[in-house]
Amino acid sequence: MSDNMGRTAAAMLGEQIGFVHGTLEQMLNDVSPEVANAPSAGLARSIGSYYAHILLSEDLAVQAVLQGKAPLFVSTFAGKTGFDEPVPADPSQWMAYASSAGSDVSSSREYAQAVYAATDAYMASLTDEKLAEEQDLSSFGFGTQKRSWVLSTFVLTNCAWHTGEIACLKGNHGLKGYPF
Repeated sequence: MSDNMGRTAAAMLGEQIGFVHGTLEQMLNDVSPEVANAPSAGLARSIGSYYAHILLSEDLAVQAVLQGKAPLFVSTFAGKTGFDEPVPADPSQWMAYASSAGSDVSSSREYAQAVYAATDAYMASLTDEKLAEEQDLSSFGFGTQKRSWVLSTFVLTNCAWHTGEIACLKGNHGLKGYPF
């Protein structure tokens, strides 16, 4: 499948993922360490915690789930993610950790760029046929889904949702949320 400009579904999904990455990173430019880790009212997490969750979830989805590789957070970036606690060695604890970790946003940005680059490289390697292949996600409680579902849910939508939450939290600190 291609659009009227000849772009494949994989290429269009890759462009959308690139857009949410860019929006998130622009939005974090004025976030100080104090604001990033300030506790939020109610049940919301800190900006740093949402940032850690976005990065860890994407790294886990693209590297481990879709490619069967070690995530960057336990390989190239082991101990260098900028998160407030080390990533657990036990893979069964990674999802829970991704939902609770905090982050020094400025220190985590190098890890973020590596995660984005790995995602971009993976997206560039995909054909529409590969995008339509099924992936067993029963260990995560999602049954069998297409690769496109994994990417649109755990990478694109997850980043977009939490970027919106970060924008709201920035507003609570008197900062402009979205960069546009």
